[in-house]
This record gives sequence, C-alpha cells and structure tokens, in this order.
Amino acid sequence: MAGHRRPGAVLAGSEIVGTWRARGSGRRVEVTVTGFAALSAAVRRALEVEARTVAEVRGAKEALLRIE
Repeated sequence: MAGHRRPGAVLAGSEIVGTWRARGSGRRVEVTVTGFAALSAAVRRALEVEARTVAEVRGAKEALLRIE
C-alpha cells in the first residue's frame, strides 16, 4: 500500500525480540519499538544508538525512542 511501511524487526543477537517503526521528518524522528517481551537494559541502550542512526540517515537533528 502506498504510504504505509511495514514494521522492521528488532534483533538481539540472532533472535527477533520486537518490531520498530519510525515516523517524522525535519528536526525530529520518533522511533517506536514494540517488544515481544521485556527488553534488557543492553538492548535498550543499543536501541538508543540505532534510533539516533535512523534520525541521522533521515536528516533529522533529534531522535525520540519510545519503547512499548
């Protein structure tokens, strides 16, 4: 469907532990992660880094990570 993107997979090692979607443009990108179970502190820290990378690739100055 035009304009609708499917969620990406969140990998921890070789295991899929959730999904993610990114929205926004301009100055800020919001990355929403939905875990299949509680995510470890290490995975959460890695997601912060990845959210900043997504924002940078999209030309945004700021990344906002939401974990559901």
